[in-house]
Amino acid sequence: MTVVRGVCMKLNEYIFMCLNDKLNTGDAYTITEDEIEEWIVEWYNDTFNNLRDEDKPRGPPMWLASWRKV
Repeated sequence: MTVVRGVCMKLNEYIFMCLNDKLNTGDAYTITEDEIEEWIVEWYNDTFNNLRDEDKPRGPPMWLASWRKV
């Protein structure tokens, strides 16, 4: 599970944290769908282990994120 400052994070909390990080830089910034999808893939791979091959990321289900293009 994704852990920040010792706390396990749900997906919505992780996306909220990423949005705050990007928007609090003080620069004008546009967040794209692809960038949010990358965050979802990062969160999923940090949260769930690949039981068959620990060296390869498991990748989220296709309904959650199209991780093959990331």
